Amino acid sequence: MVSLLPVGDGAERLSCHGARAGVVVGRPVGGAVVRSRVKRRLREVLRARLASVPAGSLVVVRALAGADAPYAQLDAWVGSGLTALTRAGILTSPSTCPGSQTP
Repeated sequence: MVSLLPVGDGAERLSCHGARAGVVVGRPVGGAVVRSRVKRRLREVLRARLASVPAGSLVVVRALAGADAPYAQLDAWVGSGLTALTRAGILTSPSTCPGSQTP
C-alpha cells in the first residue's frame, strides 16, 4: 500500500525540500530478520523512485503479509502504487519553491 501526503494545507514548510518516504512493516510480514530485509529493500526501491515525487511530499509504504519478495517484485509493487496515485491526479509534477529562480 502506497500513500501520499501532497504539498499544501499545512505542509508548506516542507515544500522546498525533497520528497520524503517512510516504511511500515508489521509482524504479519514475518519475523524480525524478514521484516528488516523487507524494510531495507523498500527503502532502496523508494530511494530510486523519489525523484519522480513532488518536492515536499511525504510517501508512506506499508508492507503487507507476503512482502518478503525479491527486490524486483517490491519495485514493481511500489511502481504500480505510484502509478495509481499519478492516474488519480494526486501525484503531479514537482512544483517550484517560492523565491527560487527558474532559468
